[in-house]
Amino acid sequence: MASRCRWPPDSSRGRAPDSRARAPRASAVHAFGVAASEPAARHLALALGRIGRRARFVGAIGFALADDLLALRRGDAVVVFQPGRALHELTVLVERARAVGARVVLVTDELGEQFGDRVDAALTAPHTPTGITSEALTALVVADVLLLALTTLVEPGAVDASHQLTLLREQLLSPPKGSGRKG
Repeated sequence: MASRCRWPPDSSRGRAPDSRARAPRASAVHAFGVAASEPAARHLALALGRIGRRARFVGAIGFALADDLLALRRGDAVVVFQPGRALHELTVLVERARAVGARVVLVTDELGEQFGDRVDAALTAPHTPTGITSEALTALVVADVLLLALTTLVEPGAVDASHQLTLLREQLLSPPKGSGRKG
């Protein structure tokens, strides 16, 4: 069931298809990551919010994860950063997403084959065998690639959200005169 990336995307015509017409729009994105995968999931959720998308970080494990799973809805997307260990939480998360009609993208080093028939897409984020790079590095790169791709699909909204973020930051840096508050 997992899709595989292919380049060029539409080689029969020699050009890429218009992905704007086909791209599904998730109501909300739930970015899941624990331990070394947490930074990539947090980064994705934060950056999605900055381009105007509803997103939340999910990092709970055990019983605490049940509260986050209740928030999943039909039409949502779940991006799971899980490099190598098939945690029980991953199985429960994927099953819950399927049950409510949410789509699942798995970013992994080793679990693509094991979960491929249960997720919509499995993206490989390989780790270096030497350990020279951070364990989270490739997952962060994949998160940024996903963000760049999504930003091109929702560019006007992303630009507007970026302007709004800049305005809010300016307001926070420059309190009104006479407020008695110092930066």
